[in-house]
Parts: sequence; C-alpha cells; structure tokens
Amino acid sequence: MTKKKAKTPVKREPVVDRYSVEFMSKDIFPGYVFKIRELTSSGMGILVKSDSALLNHIKVGKVMDLKYQTDDDPNASEYKRTEIKQVAEDDEGRFIGHHVIGLSILQQQGDSAESITA
Repeated sequence: MTKKKAKTPVKREPVVDRYSVEFMSKDIFPGYVFKIRELTSSGMGILVKSDSALLNHIKVGKVMDLKYQTDDDPNASEYKRTEIKQVAEDDEGRFIGHHVIGLSILQQQGDSAESITA
C-alpha cells in the first residue's frame, strides 16, 4: 500500500476580510461599524469590546437587517438579513477583553422569504 503525500495547503485570502458591517436601529444609535473577520473555517463574525453597549442589544437568535459594505467601494452598501449565531466572551484566548459575535446572513438578493428563519 502506498501512502499519499499530504498536499500543501493553498493560502487563500478570506473574502469576508474586505467587508464591514454596521449595526444601527432606533435602539442602537449612534451606529456601530465593525470589520468582519473569518473567525473559523465555517463562519464569519466580529469582535466587540466586552464593555460595549452593543452587547445589551444583541443575543443569540436575534435577526437584524445589517448594513454591509466592502472596503473596495465604501459608497456601495447593502442591507442583509442577518442572524446572531454566537455571543461568547474570550477570556483566555486570542481576543481577551472582547466578545466574539458570530453572524450568519440569512437572505441574499433574489432569495425567497422562506429562507429567513427567526
């Protein structure tokens, strides 16, 4: 039996790292803008300081219309239906003093309303 050589991983540039997301509503004013990060291989999110007032307005499962924009064209933006998937304090990892907020976009342009879950 021959052993297969492990392939060298191809370094890729995460697409989400070129985007920002804005949280703003009648309850969240002024708004908060965060750089989106690829926090895990399967999810995107943001880092929020542990003392941020934004944490009082979000919880896991909450669905919000958030404004996304690309660094390539800051004037081009769009609102996307987004679910808060995770709110976790990082007290011993890479982001001490922050909460990791996992985000999931529920509806893309052209998707039907049935794809939105609350």
